[in-house]
Amino acid sequence: MFEKIKNLKKKNIKYIFQSLERFSKVNFYSNYGKNKFYFRIIYLIFFLAKIFPLFKKNYSLIFKKNKIEQNLICIIPRSGNNLIRCVFSSYYELNYNLGNGIPKYDVVRDRWKFNFELNHSNDLYGATLEDKKIFNPNNIVFTQFPINKVNLVNTNHMRPVILIRNPKDLLFSWYIHDIKNKNQNHFNELLFKKRIKNINFAFSYWEKFMKGKINKKDFLLIKFEDLVQNLEETIISIFVFFDIEFNKENLIKSIKLNSIDNHKLYMNYKTDTSVRFSNEKDKNTKEFILNKINNQISTSLY
Repeated sequence: MFEKIKNLKKKNIKYIFQSLERFSKVNFYSNYGKNKFYFRIIYLIFFLAKIFPLFKKNYSLIFKKNKIEQNLICIIPRSGNNLIRCVFSSYYELNYNLGNGIPKYDVVRDRWKFNFELNHSNDLYGATLEDKKIFNPNNIVFTQFPINKVNLVNTNHMRPVILIRNPKDLLFSWYIHDIKNKNQNHFNELLFKKRIKNINFAFSYWEKFMKGKINKKDFLLIKFEDLVQNLEETIISIFVFFDIEFNKENLIKSIKLNSIDNHKLYMNYKTDTSVRFSNEKDKNTKEFILNKINNQISTSLY
């Protein structure tokens, strides 16, 4: 009897209810009775049983593994986030035999997928609810801080990699990204002003953060323009800054796999509706956007 109960505990909750029905000969689950109070209790039990493994997994990730020092890469949106994440993900797939390193394009969500998620969310809400296959041997965490807040990282003592971009090019890219996502063809003044505010806030934050600190020691500042021109050298500088050993051969392969030409190939050259690439219509809009900026963006970092 005890052995049967012990084996029953290993089964899923639906099997347990069906077994209890057979044992008690009371048909309390199989019959349709959604308006009955006890049926709602059964639903609640099913729900709790389903989310408990997620709670257990994420509790461990948040409260136990978070004690390890995190290597933060803070990226202002539209400053190379997609490129650098793809290179690192391809590198880890190759380096740890988790896949072939080739990004898989999700046409519905317009994003690149790999066989794992590189990092766990550093926001408590996201980290609590997401259920992803996490793999992060060097604890590298990508974040859009300070534009997007984080509350699972002590930012007062961080030693981050900071990735920025020429603010005018950044604004244009971000604005085009937004209107494509919203399927808008007209100029959105409110959105335009919001992005200017975001950019000024981010640059102002990093200017204050860098005061009294030394580049390549207390932080590593990377400009998007240098990233795209010298991708291999830039990624190596990140590994060196975080004191992480790396396999140069796999890194070079990862960079080639994530070239612009290869990304277009993986997308079957259907790039018109994607926010990953600019098209001729976007370029025609650029002059109009840049003229609207005037002197609304100011930073000493460019």
